[in-house]
Amino acid sequence: MLLDESNSSDRNSPVISILGFGGVGKTTFARYVLADEQVQKHFDLKVWIYVSDKFDELEITKQIITSISRIKPRELLQVKNTSYLRRVLRDKLIGKRFLLVLDDVWDTRWEALRHCLTYAEKGSKILITAREEKSVDVMGPVRKILLEGLVSEAFRLLFEACAFPSGMGYFCCPELEPVGMEIAKKLKGNPLAAKTVGKLLSANLHHSYWRSILTSDLWKLEQEPNDIMPAHLQRCFACCSIFPKGYKFIKERLVHMWMAQGFIQTQTAFVTMEDAGGEYFNNLLQRSFFERGERSNDVFYYMNDLIHDLAHFVSMHDCLRIDSDQIGVISRTVRHLSIRIDRLDEVRKVAELKNSRTLRFVFNGHVPNYSQILQDVLKELKSIRVLDLSDCHLANLPEMGHLIHLRYLDLSSNDFEMPPRSLSMLYHLQVLNLQNCRIHSLPSDVNKLINLRHLKANSNVVSMVANIGKLTSLQELSLFEVDKNRGNHIKELKNMRNLGGQLQIKCLDVVRSREEAIEADLYQKRHLKGLQLEWASESDNVEERWEALPPLGQLPYLKVLHMEGLDGVTQIGYQLYGNDDIVFHRLEELTFDFMSKWEEWLGVDGGRRLFPRLRKLSITSCPKLKRLPVLSMFKNQRDNISPSTLQISDCPCITCLPGEMLHQLKILDVKHCPSLTVSRPANEGKEVVSSLVRLCVEDAPLLKGWFL
Repeated sequence: MLLDESNSSDRNSPVISILGFGGVGKTTFARYVLADEQVQKHFDLKVWIYVSDKFDELEITKQIITSISRIKPRELLQVKNTSYLRRVLRDKLIGKRFLLVLDDVWDTRWEALRHCLTYAEKGSKILITAREEKSVDVMGPVRKILLEGLVSEAFRLLFEACAFPSGMGYFCCPELEPVGMEIAKKLKGNPLAAKTVGKLLSANLHHSYWRSILTSDLWKLEQEPNDIMPAHLQRCFACCSIFPKGYKFIKERLVHMWMAQGFIQTQTAFVTMEDAGGEYFNNLLQRSFFERGERSNDVFYYMNDLIHDLAHFVSMHDCLRIDSDQIGVISRTVRHLSIRIDRLDEVRKVAELKNSRTLRFVFNGHVPNYSQILQDVLKELKSIRVLDLSDCHLANLPEMGHLIHLRYLDLSSNDFEMPPRSLSMLYHLQVLNLQNCRIHSLPSDVNKLINLRHLKANSNVVSMVANIGKLTSLQELSLFEVDKNRGNHIKELKNMRNLGGQLQIKCLDVVRSREEAIEADLYQKRHLKGLQLEWASESDNVEERWEALPPLGQLPYLKVLHMEGLDGVTQIGYQLYGNDDIVFHRLEELTFDFMSKWEEWLGVDGGRRLFPRLRKLSITSCPKLKRLPVLSMFKNQRDNISPSTLQISDCPCITCLPGEMLHQLKILDVKHCPSLTVSRPANEGKEVVSSLVRLCVEDAPLLKGWFL
């Protein structure tokens, strides 16, 4: 239907609707269609709009424009003229074949968007998902696809697969079959209900539990919340209802909000709140309360409409999402509130909710004196733990020093140039998000936030924080630049033992001695997954650079290691490896760049294992290095993996590439290594490189001759 142009002479008619009850798979079907290769090629422009129960032509037109052009949402923020937006849209659509997907349509007014087809090229289409036919009949002739529930046998197989992940079905618990069949009948062929209820049942294979689910009418949302999921997950799930339908959740942000509310409990000191929260999220994902999506390599999660309705039901006395003109109906029991702001005369009433724990503002257009009124509101909300002011276009921020219970503060995507100085008074703050703001520096005393676990801001701004080592709870620090003039000595890292993720340390040439370097305690940063060490090659302190490295091989989670400009090192071996039997046992990428004095790279002996998971090895501009060690020391063991990518360039003295390293090599890239060739055991021929899929050899005649 989408690719058919035979009936498109009347450009106002090519509308296709996908109809069906909630949870039958309308959105999934539409996503599948949109992702089809032929559809992708056929249409020049493709836009997906989530409509839901509130249709706003102005906002939807803005979304279409920003989706098909380089115009940013902020540029259209103040535009209220629909005619003007239509002209802009017309200019963008002329000569283009256009596909507009309107997901979850409830309102008949969407037909106002049919003008899109009059602007676009012949063959353009509108694809709609809706529950009721009346939502699409307003367009006149519309081709309809009706999705119904699964037929009984297919539904039974899906339900049993979800209820019994082991694949055993009722064979393992025959006493559950009668009650299971009754539950399946009540689900009426709904595949989403089969997944959700089935996975709930799989958590407890006892007859009494299944019977309680049967009598609770889960699918009608009439059950007690504790029948749905454990209490610790219920609180996290309920808070998701303050976000609108169709919202794209970022796992990390959601977990951080749960942390701030005190919803996450850890059973041991060895498990971080972030890891425990991640398990909470994964548990909800496994139960089908979230679905995974991806766009431009960015992963997000979303809730199906029925699941969102369930979250709203579970949270109806505690969580609320409203527009500003509905504030008068807020119950005093509400603790978590999201409010969309159109006018401020009603917003002051939020101050009456003195026991609020979460406050999220959604800014809609330009509102004068917003900062001052917001400050008046916040003065009364002294118990707040989560404050989300992201994307509110604030040029000035209210004072916040009195919000002593605040744990989570999101100020991202705003227009201010300096955070309030009172920020440093928020001693309980765990998460501070300042991404996509215009700030060039942070308050000098921000290092007083000793409970801060996540500081989200431009890495250069964060690296300028003096005495950052006082932030001992920090879980991530993407860039640390050694600068003794600013108080950023290498020893600042000593007590930051909770650092994880990626860490880049620059200007290490400023560190004058091994003793000073040891104070960083890098080998104690056991949660690090990526480490980049850089020495400035133009420095005058070459003779004072490190001659040895700390035992980074003992870092259990390190996956990426990059060392650059380390001119003092002549040998790499046991000092870097440490004493563990498995050395760098999770490292996947290893890079050495511009190490002018490095001559020798030692392997390991005895029963030790070196780089068992290494995938990529890159060596550049190491002119004195003579040979590589045999990294695949245990090539006969099933769990050992040779590097799949090997890159060597500008290493004129290197002579020997061990043949044992080539067994699983897929990419070999060698440049400017005139002395390099391959050594191999006598019983092995060139078949050791049979796995190669790409070979690039330049200015390496001996190696090139070996392959020929």
